[in-house]
Amino acid sequence: MTEPAELRSIESLWQDYTFLTCELAKFVVRQDWDMFFSLMDQRETMQKLIDDCGDSSFAGSPKGQALLLAIQADERAIAQRLRLMNNQAQIQQRIVNAYDSFSAIPAGSLMNRGS
Repeated sequence: MTEPAELRSIESLWQDYTFLTCELAKFVVRQDWDMFFSLMDQRETMQKLIDDCGDSSFAGSPKGQALLLAIQADERAIAQRLRLMNNQAQIQQRIVNAYDSFSAIPAGSLMNRGS
């Protein structure tokens, strides 16, 4: 059972945020979109809790800076993976479109070209 947000330290909130970001990176690789979006929602909720605390001193501490670096690394990995998947989807779409436009030509006209 989790403790109420008021009783949690800003450090534990940031650690949870870091954990959720790390988990996002795992599920984007697995392409488990239901879990990915569920984790995104949880992370958004965690961000609101962090913002509501209004205490930015932890983010400036050495431990906070280390967590921020870990978060940024995971976010870069997630963004890179999503860009790669987007590029692959675009290539696949171009291939499908190429075949679709080729199949629009009546088969009889292809046969008559040689005569």
